[in-house]
Amino acid sequence: MAVLLLVSKLAGFGRDIFIAQTYGFSTATDAYFAAFQLPQFSLILLGGLGGPFHTATVSIFSSLLDRGEDGSLSPSPKAKALARTITTLIAAIFAVLSVVVYFNTTPIMSLILGAGAKPELITLAASQLKIMSPVILVGGLVGFLYGALNMLHVYVWPALSPVVMSVVMILALFIFGGDANGSVLAWSSLVGAFLQLALQLPEFFGKGFSFMPSLSKWQSPEIKKWFDLLWPALLGSTMGQLMIYVDMFFAAGLPEGAWSAVVFSNRLIQLPLGVLQTALLVPLFPRLVELVDQGKEETLGKTLVKGIGALWFVAFPIMLLLGLAPLPFIQSIFSRGNFATEDAIMLAVAIAWQSLQIIPYFARDTITRVFYAYKDSKTPMLVGVVAIGMKALFNWILISKLNLGVAGITASITLITIFNLGVLGYLLKRNHYTALPIKELSITLGKLSLASLPILGLLVLGNQTLPLLPIQHPMVQAGYLSVLSLGVGGVFYVLACKWLGLTWVEETLIAVRKKILKR
Repeated sequence: MAVLLLVSKLAGFGRDIFIAQTYGFSTATDAYFAAFQLPQFSLILLGGLGGPFHTATVSIFSSLLDRGEDGSLSPSPKAKALARTITTLIAAIFAVLSVVVYFNTTPIMSLILGAGAKPELITLAASQLKIMSPVILVGGLVGFLYGALNMLHVYVWPALSPVVMSVVMILALFIFGGDANGSVLAWSSLVGAFLQLALQLPEFFGKGFSFMPSLSKWQSPEIKKWFDLLWPALLGSTMGQLMIYVDMFFAAGLPEGAWSAVVFSNRLIQLPLGVLQTALLVPLFPRLVELVDQGKEETLGKTLVKGIGALWFVAFPIMLLLGLAPLPFIQSIFSRGNFATEDAIMLAVAIAWQSLQIIPYFARDTITRVFYAYKDSKTPMLVGVVAIGMKALFNWILISKLNLGVAGITASITLITIFNLGVLGYLLKRNHYTALPIKELSITLGKLSLASLPILGLLVLGNQTLPLLPIQHPMVQAGYLSVLSLGVGGVFYVLACKWLGLTWVEETLIAVRKKILKR
């Protein structure tokens, strides 16, 4: 799953490169990224792998399967009937939402972007949202299909299908180029979303499911349980989306391209973070559930220190590289076509401030999974509600009062991550009598900070010596900084971690070496 996720993210990264080179950071891209938030909320947050529809479907349908003598799985007649009822309900509800959005795009974008937004931005965003409004219908159906196929051990196509939208957008930009109002982006997103749904259908129908409308199981206990699982997750996802709207509201009054810079910086930060999170936290979560069920709080604390520490070990070099050397990397990747130097500087500033969230981000997400291990999804959701107000406050101070611009938005993302981490850590002990191992985590954080000093020093030295390079090309500069900091500095970093007694670092290296030699 981590490998497939990496492929999907790399395809999305390639799509972003094409968008940046075709449009630069312009009103058209600001409008597109603003208009895409609602369709994205449906398609990716609600309907994505691990999203509410996927999770609820797997939880309910896993017990409704028939197993053949050869171990193969197939849906029972009851599962097929339930699936028809659920797809009918999803299609009806989300179709109505799509129609409502289609006929109210201007009021919706005016409300989201606020009175400070330029009229041109609102007009362009409304026209693009009108084009993409059917994507809202697709989102819920895609999420259900992901769950239905995953419970039957079909993983590859559901995990790879998000690549389709990126490929369609890349082809559209290559064939048609850019346009003044960004309609190429909107239309290609619409086509990509429907193809993403279509890619699931052969396997879905092949397993015996059907899209034939039916409400025969409307009052069944399974439907009630499916909704009981769905609503808390929907509310939790909505809280995160509302926080994005808070950022959009404040970004609307900033110079052209500001919101595009925020979106791109978040995607670039999430490229390594998303893969690491999947690779390390997915196998850690079942272990946390097991320890909670067994009441082994001491072992739970040690596991948290080891799990968070392993994430921090990988995160420190990434944070330093993104925080201190973003401009050469950005220019080497994006600086072609209409992507101007001003755009690169704006994006570099956004990434530098947002990179500071990487360390608290991993700790927050790991602790959140401890709440889930205690079967407590309510507490993280309530913390998310409070965080929306705090995010607005941070934005108001950093943007309206201190005039930090794009840096204010991305800096507030870091601050709200730290706020969430602190509140969740406190509530974990109060609600579940499990004390967060603050002392052990602080010692681990201090040791990793000390061990990362060689990388920090070499990055500072590298930035100062960039003018001395015989070739002043961004790609050469980026390669120089990578070799100097991650190559040379990385060796000293690992040795320092071992010298400082971080034993799990050596255990990880031994495990990796055994895996390589075995293969």
